[in-house]
Amino acid sequence: YTVTATYEDSSNIGSKPATLNITPKTVDIPAPDTTVYTYDGTARTYKISASADYTVNNATQTNANEAGYLVTVALKDEINTIWADGNTLVKHYTFKIMKATPTGEPAYTNITAAGKTLADAELKTGTITPLGTIKWVKDDGKTDLPNTTTVAKNQAYKWLFTPTDTTNYNTLTGSLTPYYVASSGGSHVSKV
Repeated sequence: YTVTATYEDSSNIGSKPATLNITPKTVDIPAPDTTVYTYDGTARTYKISASADYTVNNATQTNANEAGYLVTVALKDEINTIWADGNTLVKHYTFKIMKATPTGEPAYTNITAAGKTLADAELKTGTITPLGTIKWVKDDGKTDLPNTTTVAKNQAYKWLFTPTDTTNYNTLTGSLTPYYVASSGGSHVSKV
């Protein structure tokens, strides 16, 4: 930069060109918030943890559970300020919002006599949320187990809940014992 300096004293009044060297201010690259959020149905605001001469000027949700949110961080003074790495004036960061796990318990009908099938247990989603479907599965947790399967006494059977919104929610698996016989009675349900 070239500036003109004006000087004045009792014997000499005038101006004279002078060169002024300006060194841009270097600021640290803002550290992104590394928090991993779990989807809960609400929008999230991305945060930058450092404090420097920059601003967040964009926040776009590219994919709630895979790529996360893309945030553009730009310097407020792009002429006189540079990032500490000396590179571009705009930085991009992403963070993830992970899929949520459904909550609740399935509902079923207790079987009280031998010779009944899984269809008699009438497996339903019960209190599980969000909306979705539930079915009996084999021990691998994926392959369908026919409703015509005869229920054995005190044997646990696996179930699989699949949410309608598979973008934001995981599946839920568990097991229950529809034909439970013990001195204290009752039934058993477990989730994984």
